[in-house]
Formats: sequence, C-alpha cells, structure tokens
Amino acid sequence: YVKQINLNNNQLYKQLTFNLIDRVFKYLFKLPTSENRFVPKCKSLLTRAKSYEFLNELIKVNRENFIQLQKKLLEQHNSIDRQQPYIWDYWPRDDGRSYSGYVGLTNLGATCYAATSLQHLYMIPELRTAILNTNKGDKHDLILYELKRMFAYLLESERRSYNPKSFCKVYTMDGLQSLNTGDQKDMTEFFTDLITKLEEMSDDLKQLVRDLFCGILTNIVISFDCPHISRKLEEFYTVRCQVADMKDVHESLAELTVKDTLEGDNMYTCSKCSKKVRAEKRVCFRKLPKILCLNTMRYTFNMVTMQREKVNTLFQFPMQLDMSGYMETNLIDRNKLISNDNQDNYEDKDIENTNKYLPFSPSSGNESHLFELIGVTVHTGTAEGGHYYSFIRERVKRPNDNNFPANADMILDNQQQCQQHRWYLFNDAEVKQ
Repeated sequence: YVKQINLNNNQLYKQLTFNLIDRVFKYLFKLPTSENRFVPKCKSLLTRAKSYEFLNELIKVNRENFIQLQKKLLEQHNSIDRQQPYIWDYWPRDDGRSYSGYVGLTNLGATCYAATSLQHLYMIPELRTAILNTNKGDKHDLILYELKRMFAYLLESERRSYNPKSFCKVYTMDGLQSLNTGDQKDMTEFFTDLITKLEEMSDDLKQLVRDLFCGILTNIVISFDCPHISRKLEEFYTVRCQVADMKDVHESLAELTVKDTLEGDNMYTCSKCSKKVRAEKRVCFRKLPKILCLNTMRYTFNMVTMQREKVNTLFQFPMQLDMSGYMETNLIDRNKLISNDNQDNYEDKDIENTNKYLPFSPSSGNESHLFELIGVTVHTGTAEGGHYYSFIRERVKRPNDNNFPANADMILDNQQQCQQHRWYLFNDAEVKQ
C-alpha cells in the first residue's frame, strides 16, 4: 500500500521511496551482461504487470517520485548506442508468448515433422504430466531430460517459441546418428519412434503410452470346409488408411476390414487339418486405444515413372468417428468366436497382456467406440519434400493436472463448454487460434 505523505518534510521516507523506485526499475529494465545473465528479475507477464502498477502508484502520490522515475528512464534511453544492433535480439512484442497461451517450436531447417509430433504429445494432459513427473528413465536418459526441459519451457516460457536444438542433438533415430536438422523425415515414422522410446523409459510411461495409443487388430481366417478358425493378434499404434480412390475415412476403414474369400488356387492351408480348405479372411479391430491415430497413406509408387507420387485428392473425415462397425464383435459371428475360444486355436499369442484381450466377450451396453477429433496434421508439398503443421484441439483440464498453461484464456470444465472446444494452429514457432 502506498500512502500519500509529505515527502518534502520527511527525508527518510523520500530516500526510502527513491530506493524503491530504483530497485523496482532494475527488476524491470536492468540489462543482462556476461557476468550476470539472469536479469531482469521480473520476467513473467504477471510480475512485470504488478511492478508497473507499483511504480504507477508511487508516481501518482508525489511529483518528485515522477521526476525520479523519468530521470531513470531517460538515463536508460540515452545509454543505448543506436549505431549498434540490439545485442540481445529480443523484442517482447514480437518474440513474446502468443495470445493463444501456447508456445511454438522453432524450425531448425527441416524439423517440422518433429515439431508437429511433439506438440500433439504435449497437448495430451496426462502424458505431459507423466513426462514432467518422471525423474529418471531406465533407457534414453538424455532424451527424457531434453523432453522434460522442452515441455517445461512450453509450459512456463514467456517466449514465442522454444529452440529444440539440444533435443535434436541427443535424439537418435536411424542408428546412432543424431537428428540432422536439414533432413526431412516422415512425421508418422518419427511419432512411432518417439512413443516407442517413451515406452522404454519407465514402466509407468510404458503403461500410459500403451493405454493411450496401443490397440489390437485381429487377423482372422474362418474355414468353410472344417470347424477351425485361425486368429492372429497384432498390436498397432497407428492405423494405415488408404487415400487413393477413397472419398473419406469410412471407405478406407471399410476397405481395411473387408472380407476376402480364399478359394481355387488361393485356398487356405489349415494348420489343424493339414489340408487346403476354402475360407474367408478379414482384419478387424479387437481393442481400441484411448487415442486412435489414423495415418493417411497419401504416397504411392508410380510403376511407369518409377517415382514416388503424392495423392492430393480430397479425403474427408468427420468430427466424430464411430468405430463400432469395424469391431470384431460386429463383423464376426459370435457363436463361431465363442466356439473358437473353447478350442484355443490362436496362431499368435506373442503380445503383451494377451489373456486380457483373447477371450471373446460381447460388448457391454456402456462400451463406446465413438471417437472425437482432437488433432489433424497437414502436409503441404510433394512426395519428396514439403512442410508439416497441425491443428490441435484444446483439451479439458483434468482435476489432477496442474500442468496446464497458466495464461490459457479458456479452461473447459463442464459438458456445455466441451461442445465449444477451441482449436489452435501449431505451425513451427507460430501458434494461433
């Protein structure tokens, strides 16, 4: 609190006030040097705003305070050599955190594929919290450290963007080589590699990554000429959706799970009967993850030109996707599955927690296979090169998640607000609604 007092008649209060002005001024405007790089002390928007308010109150109550502050401002202004470039290369209005409340990632040449993947992971509240709370990894310690450092900056920094140079130096992908920031890579390949490394860092992260991204496909063959059924289970983290000759994601998923008849020269060899039999074969979803990642296959190989080409045709996707029509329980006759469970005719049990997913159980009435769209990655360019950027939906703040941007301008906390999610464009260093 600042009280109006007659400072002309009280030298002690006058000196105290001048000292306060001098100290707060340094907290706001002191320039860093090679000996002291950690100034000014007030760096966040909140602390700077409060300091400005404090100085404003001081100069309002006394003219001499105003003159003292004006003197310090002029000294600071006149001390700048206008013939030299601004040595710190930082302009708060241009380089400060965007009004969206989120921080971007600087593109180091061709690192847009990594930036899109990392921003998608950062925007998952439970995964962000788990990574920041993981103290030491069983493997990939340096990557974990740099990932935590990056997420901490994305959470707290007042800068417009974070430079991921140190992360790229320690991240190895193709062998033992660090990421070459000038080489373009496929975003899906990097994303899959990154979540695989997250699984290997700790048991808790492994379980969380599997809960979030890991699903199970069933490759099933049902014989017409014998009672046997062959079922092979396969884990997936992304679903490959064909784009060529497909108008939308429903057609692509229908093509993925379409029934194929094996007969004539293409008959199936039953491992139980040791003979060729007529059969039907199809792929269907056994278990779905919490977050379903669809990889649209926009690249084809032209056998005439012997070159890769990009498919640029329109491919539509809904805001809500119902996966129930592609589930094993809806595509395969229930009686056959129950009979097959009793016979234990599985070709592959080499996946984790197999017993949890193998036995057939009808879907409960409360089970939902409805997914809401939470993110889209766009690629512009050709099959040989281009640029990635993403649209990501702001998530609901969870009760146990304290790691939500403090200056995000909207937190969703009820069902009505959930219908009005905000979407943000993440384009390297740029983030905007």
